[in-house]
Amino acid sequence: MEQQDKMKEIKYAMNARMFLVIASIVLMVNAASSTLMDGFRWFGIVSMVEEYDKENAGKQDQVESTAAKENTDAAVEATDTSKEKTAAEDTDSEKAAANEETSTDGETPTAGDAANTAEGTQEIDVAALKKDMNALGITVNDFRILGIACIVMVVIRLIIGLICLRLSNRVDKAGITMTAVIILIAAEIAYVLLMFFKHALFLGSLLYTILVLVFMFLGANRMRKLHQMDPERVYAVNTVRQAQQKKAAAQAPRKSIRDRAMMSTNTDSGENENQLPPETPQPAAEEENELPPVC
Repeated sequence: MEQQDKMKEIKYAMNARMFLVIASIVLMVNAASSTLMDGFRWFGIVSMVEEYDKENAGKQDQVESTAAKENTDAAVEATDTSKEKTAAEDTDSEKAAANEETSTDGETPTAGDAANTAEGTQEIDVAALKKDMNALGITVNDFRILGIACIVMVVIRLIIGLICLRLSNRVDKAGITMTAVIILIAAEIAYVLLMFFKHALFLGSLLYTILVLVFMFLGANRMRKLHQMDPERVYAVNTVRQAQQKKAAAQAPRKSIRDRAMMSTNTDSGENENQLPPETPQPAAEEENELPPVC
């Protein structure tokens, strides 16, 4: 029964680590590819719309100036016709012919006109976009805000993805992992609400965001439960390197017979050197010098 519970705990820890690893990798890859490109795309739309507005403003100025000139010419012609009707009619006919010739000369195609016609599709797209913007009540500043929000989300996703991936096997750091996931959930909710109110939210991106957040929360919550069950636990799953380190620390190093023999000879020689030399017997000369016993 204990073995079965231990296997369940190991499986629980492996699933927690797998959830964090997969969700973190997917989050960072999507942030570096899709979200970053979305931000650049919004900034590109802003530049296109601003250029389109500048071109339209220049065209309107030209139309107004030509209309003012035509009004002044009409007033001068009206005064001339009141003085000399016959002469004015002849001059008017000559001026009309001259105007037709100049207009036909002005309509001759040039390289700039060819470039404008080549970019006609882009101008038509921008014009349609302007109509949609006016219908939805969206301005250029809204697109700029969306681009900035995408860049900010790229930074947040990369940082939190790296934290969760780095701590995906650390049970003792479960509090940091859960805090990072909560910050990510709050940022994603704010980002989704911004996209919704700016009419730029897509269903596919919303479902993707929900799946990633669910996986990351499950992994962080399981790590927190493992820490509550065993506060002294450090790793969720013992890797090969960690298992080898534990075995090396638990088992004493085994030595060969030759090494043991060398160690024994070294210890014996050391002991002999440390021992004092044996006492030498007194010589016989000293015994002869002693006085003989008195009879």
